[in-house]
Amino acid sequence: MIHYKSISNSYSYFVFKIIIIIFTEVLTIRRIEWNRKYLTISMYAFLLIISAIIFEKLIGNWAAVVRSFKNWTSILAPVLYGLFIAYLLSPGVKWVENRLLFSIGKKDKPSKLRRILSIVVMYLVVLGLLSILLLFGIPQVITSIYDLIRILPSELTKLTEVLTTQLEHWTGESLFFDVTIIEKYINDNLASLLNTSTSILSGLIPAIYEISRSLTSGLLNVVLGIVISFYLLEDKEKCLNGLKKILFAFLKPNHAERIIGIAKESNEMFLRFFVGKMIDSLIIGILCFIGLSIMKMPYTILISFIVGVTNMIPYFGPFIGAIPSVAIVLLRNPIQALGLALFIFALQQFDGLVLGPKILGDSTGLSPFWVIFSIIVFGALFGVLGMFLGVPIFAVIYMMFKRLVERKSLEKAKDLEN
Repeated sequence: MIHYKSISNSYSYFVFKIIIIIFTEVLTIRRIEWNRKYLTISMYAFLLIISAIIFEKLIGNWAAVVRSFKNWTSILAPVLYGLFIAYLLSPGVKWVENRLLFSIGKKDKPSKLRRILSIVVMYLVVLGLLSILLLFGIPQVITSIYDLIRILPSELTKLTEVLTTQLEHWTGESLFFDVTIIEKYINDNLASLLNTSTSILSGLIPAIYEISRSLTSGLLNVVLGIVISFYLLEDKEKCLNGLKKILFAFLKPNHAERIIGIAKESNEMFLRFFVGKMIDSLIIGILCFIGLSIMKMPYTILISFIVGVTNMIPYFGPFIGAIPSVAIVLLRNPIQALGLALFIFALQQFDGLVLGPKILGDSTGLSPFWVIFSIIVFGALFGVLGMFLGVPIFAVIYMMFKRLVERKSLEKAKDLEN
């Protein structure tokens, strides 16, 4: 008879011996030889999975992403204003520095005094233009709006009477409306109307406070943005050199050079588009004012201002500006409204076929389809600002994608030749 304890001891000894053998073999195994090709593929697959997860989280929580973006935008508003002001004034500062104040300091060396004076000159020029606009243009626009609001009830009454008379003529039936019905309704519901009016007035106080707070905060952000833009313009080269050092520190030289090249081309594209579009819209606004004055249209300054500002938006801008302009004149005279619509249509055709190509040229390199596509997409995401900025932003994306396709095509062609 075999004893149970002896069997147990022999089994434990066997298992222990197996473990020792395996451990010994593991210690004698050579270092794992990594296959660089499959390691690279694995890393790309891992990054692709992580990117897909991040993309899904962003799309699934788009409202929270937009909310977070708006919060950060409001926090960084002074810096963003400063960057925007410095970006717009930079070409003017460079022109003043090289053309008007070139005699200050040594020509071959940058002069800090010349740079500061150039910035001050540009600020004075912009301040002068804004003062002219505020002193002459804005009061005329406000007067036109006030006059429009003042005559709006009477003009609507006249328009209603004309439409009612025309409908009675077409239908052969009287469309008289008994005013006593409205009086009876007001008398019966006077208490509820008073309560509703009280609640509306009580709700206006927080709204007025919020509007005042927003205006004060916005004005403070603009002032801080002007101060920040001054220092950015003064140390523009130092900031750009710092960014270049960061790129070369973290990227390969060829990749850094490629990014710098794309940034330079994007900057030129943005400046051509912005400056060209502003000049084009200014000319269109002036031509609109001259044409409306000759045609003796009402609210010439207001309509010219609307047409000039909305012309900054490609393709859709003329339609956006024509709708309120025609509606304003329609209250006064339907025949004049028709003439205004035809005039704006002719003016925009002149802009699209003659003036725009002369000033802008092929500043973006986009076909009309992609221009309309970028306006629709960015307008749906970011509103009116997206419609304005969508074209140059999409032009940069299109340029980068086109370069990538061309480079990949050349690499594939070389591989096929080899």
